[in-house]
Amino acid sequence: MTLTELASCLKVGGQPSVAEERLRKALAIIERLLQQEPDHESLIRQHGAVLSELASVLGDQGQYSQANNFYEQVLKIDKQLGDLLGEATTLGQIGFLGLAQGGYSKAKTSLSASLDLFHRLGDADREASILYYLGMVAREQKQWNEAEQCYRECLRISEQLGIESDTARACTRLGILAADRGQFAEAEGWYRRALKLDEQEHPGSPWHEITLVSFAQSLVEAIQAGHVSKGRLTEARQYAEQALTLKESHSGSSEIWLNLDILACIADLDNKKDIARSYRRREREAYAAFAGNRYDIDRQHEKFILAIAEAAGHVRSVGKVPLVLCLLLNNDLK
Repeated sequence: MTLTELASCLKVGGQPSVAEERLRKALAIIERLLQQEPDHESLIRQHGAVLSELASVLGDQGQYSQANNFYEQVLKIDKQLGDLLGEATTLGQIGFLGLAQGGYSKAKTSLSASLDLFHRLGDADREASILYYLGMVAREQKQWNEAEQCYRECLRISEQLGIESDTARACTRLGILAADRGQFAEAEGWYRRALKLDEQEHPGSPWHEITLVSFAQSLVEAIQAGHVSKGRLTEARQYAEQALTLKESHSGSSEIWLNLDILACIADLDNKKDIARSYRRREREAYAAFAGNRYDIDRQHEKFILAIAEAAGHVRSVGKVPLVLCLLLNNDLK
């Protein structure tokens, strides 16, 4: 239990790999105890808790296949114990993992099952969270009306419960959706409302960073489309730089490619080509370094990568040629 609590602190502190080490030690201990008392309910529950935490930190590191395997084990434990709350939570986690992997059909199925269980349990707060992620799935599939319906229902529940942090998240997502539709004035209204709540409720949090980077991206798109003047580039840059600083403080530099891409676009629009080139190089390196992206890159481009490495006189395993990936695959990385 102590190792699990330590891992939770490390995860929140942006050290998922160290958290993983603690959790694997905890898992070895709980599995030894279960060998001695396989029907001990408290040990079974603790086993599920450790597996769930381990799946979460693996997901944070982009190790999606391993994370999914652990969540499936947790789901079996939830069903074995008749724990509906645990089952609903785990289904939600499996759905979110499917969303991260781009498996939208599986994500929607798991999230919908989770939503039904939370509704049966009368847990409106968690219903709102699942609606948030269902909205993300619908948006990725360009099902705009369904996405808006999910986000607005999430907003309604959050406002009704007085949970301002969740209200801010819903506002940010409605801003992103409005920007997708080219409705930049509406998007800005949602972002400003979200930023106000972020700064009041959880300044410097990952959610605050998401609002900042989304607002910056929306401003860039509006400038490119001619809806707002280039005079707002300074504002966009300030939001993007603040978001990058927050992102790096939360999880190092492994998932910052979107932030760097936006800063590169801003530098391009400001005719600062050298700065833009520097940001894009960092963007590609960060993208290729993240395990969740490397899995897809290696699977899709293995032969191409090895052919380039061989031609350059550096025949190595696929996992050890990140610069080749970064510099030559360019847009395919995304």
